[in-house]
Amino acid sequence: MDCIRNNNLNQNDVKDRRIKTHFVVWDKKMPSEIGLERFRKVIERKYNKKFESYWDLHKWSIKNFPEFWKEIWNFFDIIVSKPYEKVFKKSGPSIIDNDWFCGSAFNIAENFLRIRDNRPALSYTDEFDNKGEMTFAEMFEEVKLYASAFRKHGLRKGDRIGGYISNIKEAVFAFLAALSIGAIWSAATPYLGPRALFNMLKVMEPKFLIVVDYFLFNEEEFFPVENLTMVTEGKFLQSKIPLHKRKARILKKQLPKKKCSHNKRNPFFTDGIDAEPENIFLLRVCLQNYCTAKSLFHSLNIANPWDPKSSYRSSKFVEKIIVVHQTANTKNHRNFSSIPKGVLLEDFLESGRSTNGSVPDLVFEQLPPNHPAIISFTSGTTGIPKGVVHSQVTFIGFMRDFVLHYDLKNGDVICNYCPVSVFIV
Repeated sequence: MDCIRNNNLNQNDVKDRRIKTHFVVWDKKMPSEIGLERFRKVIERKYNKKFESYWDLHKWSIKNFPEFWKEIWNFFDIIVSKPYEKVFKKSGPSIIDNDWFCGSAFNIAENFLRIRDNRPALSYTDEFDNKGEMTFAEMFEEVKLYASAFRKHGLRKGDRIGGYISNIKEAVFAFLAALSIGAIWSAATPYLGPRALFNMLKVMEPKFLIVVDYFLFNEEEFFPVENLTMVTEGKFLQSKIPLHKRKARILKKQLPKKKCSHNKRNPFFTDGIDAEPENIFLLRVCLQNYCTAKSLFHSLNIANPWDPKSSYRSSKFVEKIIVVHQTANTKNHRNFSSIPKGVLLEDFLESGRSTNGSVPDLVFEQLPPNHPAIISFTSGTTGIPKGVVHSQVTFIGFMRDFVLHYDLKNGDVICNYCPVSVFIV
């Protein structure tokens, strides 16, 4: 299984001229230690099969996908409090109406944190030349402290926590702590400006927002903390809108189905976006030079999001803004004192300790497989970014990729230099 062999230029009955005969993609001989080889032998032995190539195994996995995912579940020995009753069940007519591992209860963070010894878990560095390493045991203690502080301040199952943060270890701790509680993690790329961040916050409505004050990328400085006052108060929306240069984007759960009387030749149009946990509809209103935003909103009977009294202000749902400082002068930062509900990470974490300084045990909420775990946003190239919800069972697919395809083993290192909002698969 060390090369792709396809004499007929087709792969599982799908013709593709790009597939060449005997095109070697990898030729390093490591017979029994390869993750994919170990998994193949399990399938061959259990189902009395003999696979001559990778594509034979691939074809079997597609035709027998419930059995394939059952064996993936067993291969990774998923920690559960309640076993599944059925691997797969259709819950509706749509392609996404599927239930996996029905009846089971588990917590994906518990599976991520199953190793708690002194082997290295994280190795990190940045452009400030800060370097360090952390063991699995140390990482578990950090996650435990974060989770305790989150619970102390009211984070519960189903709540959202947002990250406006660079790729630093604190993002990993907050992410795992949120998953342990059953909260939903989401993140905005820290390069984004206040308006783009505001649009994302309106969709996910986080209870907590964890923000880095400053970071350096490719020798360019970024100050995410400076955008927070504008975002939480919506102050950037109060300026006059150059109507001939931009379109007004309005988020509304239910929109009236009528045309704009100001421009009968060019009626506005809507794009339906299913952005769980709430259905968000994007209304793009084409504004003409002679049509003011105020009169347009009035004619459509829609709340004006540029109104400072509007319910669109993100401070309505953000209860705490947690600032991770990377510079020594953050406490005296000119904008920090004006950030509503802002608190330094150190002070926030201290609240998670008991009076004697101890930290309560980490409790992993047992959840169904389809419990939402993360919201990942699209780039926003074609409009306001869409929030795509991923359940906790989604991560089992990542385990498959890292072990079977990347062949990662104990002691291997994988490098990730991307922001926290970007998937690496």
